[in-house]
Amino acid sequence: MTDDLTPSFLRDDGGDAVEGLKPFLGFLKKTAGNHVERCLKKPQNELMKRLWPHVLDAEQQTYLCIADRKKVSGRSHRGIERHLGQGLGLADLGERGMAFFTNAMKVPDAVSLPQGDEFYPPPSRRIANCGLYVHTVEFDPQGTPDEVKAALGKQIGWCFGGKKPEETTLGRLHKQLCSYPDYRGVEAVWSGNKSLHLHFLFDIRHLAPTKFDQRDHKLVSAETLDVPDELLRSGLQDFWDRLARQVETFLGFGLSADPALRQPENFRRLPWGIRQAEANNVLGFPEGTPIPQAVLFSMLRHHAKDPEEHRCLHRVSDFFTVAAKKPQTRFRRSIGAATNDLTADEQRDFLEVLTDLCYRAWGSPVDHPRPASLHSGANGFEIGFYNNQHDTTPSSVMSGDHNRLLIYSADPDVRGRTYVLPLSANELVEVFLRTGDLGGDLIQRRSRNLIEQRVLGPDDPDAWKPSRRSPDTPEALRNAIAQAIPVVALGNAVSAILTPEGAGKTTSLLQAMVTHHEPEEGFMMFAARSYEQAEEKCDQFNELFPDSGFVGVVLGSFSSTYSSLVPEDHRATSQDAAEAGASSLLQYVYDSDPSTVALLEQHKKEFWDALRLPPKTIKGKARDLKKVPIFFTVHSVAQKWHLSGGTRFWLNPHYQDFQNATGERREMLRQQIEAATRLQWLIHDEVSADDLLFRASEAEVAWCHSVEQRLDGSWRQASPQQRLAAYRDQQTGLSVEISFERCSNILDAGFTPEEAYVADASTEPFGRGTQNAYAKVTGQKAFVKSRDWLTSHKRVTLLTTEHRIFAILESLAARRTANHPVGEQPDMAEMVSEDGAMPVPAGRTTAPIRLFNFDLPEVFPSEAVEVGLKLDPRASKEKLADLLDDLRQTHSGCQFISDLAKGTDVATHEKAKGSNSFRGSGVPTISVYTYLAIPQYADLLIENAFTGRSDMTKLWYLDRFNQTCGRTLGYRHSPDTPTYVVMSPNLWREIGVMLMMKSRYRPF
Repeated sequence: MTDDLTPSFLRDDGGDAVEGLKPFLGFLKKTAGNHVERCLKKPQNELMKRLWPHVLDAEQQTYLCIADRKKVSGRSHRGIERHLGQGLGLADLGERGMAFFTNAMKVPDAVSLPQGDEFYPPPSRRIANCGLYVHTVEFDPQGTPDEVKAALGKQIGWCFGGKKPEETTLGRLHKQLCSYPDYRGVEAVWSGNKSLHLHFLFDIRHLAPTKFDQRDHKLVSAETLDVPDELLRSGLQDFWDRLARQVETFLGFGLSADPALRQPENFRRLPWGIRQAEANNVLGFPEGTPIPQAVLFSMLRHHAKDPEEHRCLHRVSDFFTVAAKKPQTRFRRSIGAATNDLTADEQRDFLEVLTDLCYRAWGSPVDHPRPASLHSGANGFEIGFYNNQHDTTPSSVMSGDHNRLLIYSADPDVRGRTYVLPLSANELVEVFLRTGDLGGDLIQRRSRNLIEQRVLGPDDPDAWKPSRRSPDTPEALRNAIAQAIPVVALGNAVSAILTPEGAGKTTSLLQAMVTHHEPEEGFMMFAARSYEQAEEKCDQFNELFPDSGFVGVVLGSFSSTYSSLVPEDHRATSQDAAEAGASSLLQYVYDSDPSTVALLEQHKKEFWDALRLPPKTIKGKARDLKKVPIFFTVHSVAQKWHLSGGTRFWLNPHYQDFQNATGERREMLRQQIEAATRLQWLIHDEVSADDLLFRASEAEVAWCHSVEQRLDGSWRQASPQQRLAAYRDQQTGLSVEISFERCSNILDAGFTPEEAYVADASTEPFGRGTQNAYAKVTGQKAFVKSRDWLTSHKRVTLLTTEHRIFAILESLAARRTANHPVGEQPDMAEMVSEDGAMPVPAGRTTAPIRLFNFDLPEVFPSEAVEVGLKLDPRASKEKLADLLDDLRQTHSGCQFISDLAKGTDVATHEKAKGSNSFRGSGVPTISVYTYLAIPQYADLLIENAFTGRSDMTKLWYLDRFNQTCGRTLGYRHSPDTPTYVVMSPNLWREIGVMLMMKSRYRPF
C-alpha cells in the first residue's frame, strides 16, 4: 500500500470538496468552518492505517466489512474482497463510494442461492478478535433544524482550540483515557449529517495471548486464558457501556450515546468515506449529494507506558463475569396482531433464519423451496418462496395461520410436492420477533478452538451447510474424535467433552487410562450412571485389556455394600447414628455392630485379595504382585471421593485401625489413607444437571432455616443429637416431606440470598391456551449452588452427549473464571456428607473448566438420521394407553420409549439413555414424547435464570430426542430397525422448529 493516505478524491488539496460544502456549513462559527476546511486540505487517516492490515486476514480468516450501503447480505467480506482484487487500496475507499465499516468478524462459509445470491450466518454470531477494536460513540441531536445545527457546531468545537491538539476537548479526553493500557487513541469523523462518530481504538491482543503470541507481554500473566470468541460480543457491549458513560460525563453534552453502536457488527461511519445525502436532510444538501466523512480530530499512540492488565478497560476476567450474569428479558418486541410490519432489517434477518429452517426441514434450496419475501396480507403475514434454484419468481406462498406451502408451478413434479413447517407464517414471525431467532440460539454460538478445528475442520461449527473441509464420513469423524479425546482429557485438569451418541469416547479413554497410568499418582476411576452400566463398562475394559496388568473392578459404596450384607429390618439409619452422637452412619456401624463390621471387613478383604497375582520369583526372591485396579463405580461415589471419610476411607484396609485410633496416631493414619486413596484421573460419564447443581426450593430452605433457628442459628456447631432433636421438634404436628439427610444437606450448603433464582415463564413460554398452567410457575423461587467435586482431583474428565448439560458447564466455566481469578484458591464449602466425610484440601485445583464440542451431525447419510414422525393427539397422559395399543397392532413386536407408559415392551427415556440393547433388534423403536410435568418446567426456568439463557426447556426436549433416536441412528444406525417418534400436534408446534433446526436426527 502506498504511504500516501490522502483519499484519492482529496488529492488536489481538497479544494473541490471545500467549495462544495461551504454553502451548507455557513451556520458554523468561523473558527469551526476554518477547522473543517483545514481538515479537508490536510487530511489525517491514521485510524484506517492501523486497521487496514486487518481488513481481510487470510490466515486468521477474519475481515472488517466495508460497504457503500447498510443493506449488505450478511455484512459479508465480498465487498472488500472485490476491492482488493481490483488492486485498490485504502486511499481509494471514498472514491468507490464506501461509507461504513464494522469491527472484525469471521469470514463465513457462504451458501450459493439462485440469481447469484448467497446466504451467510448472522454477523452477530461471527464476532472475532483481530487484535484491534473500535468503540464508537455518537451523540445524535434531535429538535428543530436550528437546534440540531447548534449541537453539530458544539461537537465540531470539541476538535479544535488551544495551541496544541492536547489542549482541545478531545485531546483532554484522550489524556484521561490514556490511563487504560489497552487504549490507543481517538479519531472524530463527521457523519456527513448532524453528528460526529467518535472512534476509540483499543489494542485487545491481550484477550487472546495464545492466538497473538502475547504470552510474554506485560499485560499477560502466565496463566491468562484466551477469551473465547463466543464471549466477545456480550463483553464488548458491556465495555461500550462503561466507556460511553465515561465519555458522556467528560463531555457533558446533555445527550446519551446512541446504543445502536454497542454492537460490534453494526456499521459505523468510515473515515473519509462518502455519504450520499438523504432527501430532506437537516443541513439542506440536495438528495444524492456526495459528502466526505471528514476526519476532524485524530490522536493515536502505539503503546502504553508500564502497562498493567488490571488497569485495562478490557479485562479478561470481566468477559467471563458478563457471561455469568443473570439473564435479562431477551424479547425484541411483541406484536399484538400478526399484521404489524417488520423493519427492513428485521425482514432481512427473518428471511435468513427461515432459509436455515427450510434447508433443514426440506433440503437444499437447489431442489427445494427457499423464502424470498415477506409482507403483510389480509390474513397476516405472507411469505413468498422460490420453488428451487431455477425459479425466478417467488410465486409460492405460505400465509397467515397456515403452515403448508401453497405451491404455484407449471412443473407438475414440483406442483405435486408437499412442504409443511411446524408453525404457521404468523407464528414464525411472532417467534422471531419475540426471540430474535427461530431456534438457532438454542446451542451456544462459539468459535472452534484449535483441537476442535483439527477434528471438525476450521469452519463455523454452527454453519448449517456441511463443510467440505470437515470429515466427510462417520468413520472418519469417529476416528478423529477417538484420537482427540485423550489429548483433550490428558492435557487439561478439568475438561468437558460433548460428542454424539455412539462416538466411541469411552473406548478411547479406557485405552488412555492404561497407557497414561502413573503408578505413584493414585487410582483411576470411571463413574457411570448406575451399577449396571458400571459393570458393563468394567467388562468392556477387561475384554479390551485381558493381559495388561490392569483389571477393572466394580467399586460399590459403603452404603450399597452395607445394604447388600444386612437385612433391611436390621439396618441402622442416619437418624440412629445421630441419636447415638455419631458423625455418620459409617462411624455408628463400626462403633456399635461388631458382627456387621466383621462382614464388611471380610467383603473388603475379598475385594483386595481378588487383585493378587500368584507369587513370582524375581532375582531369587519371591514377590507378591498385584494387578493395577481401575475402579468402575457410580456417580455418587465419585462425587464424594474428594471428602475425607465415607467410602474412600472405608475402602482402605487400615480404616478400622483409623476408626479405633485417637490423637496423633489417628491424624497420622488420616494422612496416610488420604495419600493412599487419592485419584489421579476421574472420568465421569453421562454427567447430569443434578450432578453439577445442588438446588432446593424456597419452601425447603425456609423450613430448614426454621430448624436451624431452634439451635439459635448455630447448625454447624451443633452436635448430631442436637441437630436431630431440632429437626424432630420442627416436624412435630407438621407434614413436611423433607428427610433429615435432605435437611442436613441444605443447611450444610449455606445458601445465600444471591444464590436465589426466580422462574420466569416469559423468558421461555411453553404450553398453549388461555388457561396455560405452565405460565403459573412464574415467581417460583429456588436456591442453586454448583457442586464442589468438579475441581477436586488432579484430573477430571466429564463426558456428555447433551447440549443442555454442556450449556450448564459453559455457565459454570464462566462463573469459575469470574469468581476465582488465576492464582486465587477457592474456598471449600464446609460440607459434611451422610458418611461424615470432610473435604480434603490437597486435591483441589484452580484450573479452568475447558469445554470441547465434537458434535457434527451433518456428516451422517440421510438414511442414518431420518426419523419417522407420527402426530397423534392421543400422545398424552390420559390417552397414551389407547395410542400404544393401536401402535402395537400396526408395528408388530415394537419397542417403546416413554415415561408415562408401562409394560414389558416399554423403557423410560432415562433407562434408554446409554443403552445398546435397541441396536440391531430388527423391530421398530417408537419414542413417545409428551408435555413435561409442570414442576420440571419450573426447574428448567430456574436453570435459565442460573445460566443466563432462555432455552433450557427446548434443550431438554432436544437432548431427549437425540438420546432416544441415537439408540438406533447415527453411529448406531441399524438399517433393519425402523425408528419413529410420536407426539401430539400441539407439542410438535412447540418444539418442531427446534428439532428441525438443531437435532442430530431429522424428523420427516
